Amino acid sequence: PSLFTGSFVHDKLPDTSECSFAVAFKGASWSDPDSIPLMVMQTMLGGWDRNVSSGRHHSNQLTQTVGGEGLADAFMAFNT
Repeated sequence: PSLFTGSFVHDKLPDTSECSFAVAFKGASWSDPDSIPLMVMQTMLGGWDRNVSSGRHHSNQLTQTVGGEGLADAFMAFNT
């Protein structure tokens, strides 16, 4: 079985105006009964990319805020 190992990586790039980051938590295994609710939550959070024109007109409130206010170029929820 795999083992979750938390870590932190910090690179200073003073010439860039953008950053990328991920927030991760130990989740449920595929055979765990809690995996289905996690997949539903992943679908509800969804994802968005600035190349998609839906932004502020999207039905998801998170997407409306992020796209409408230009808070990010993209975001996505994932569960593996």
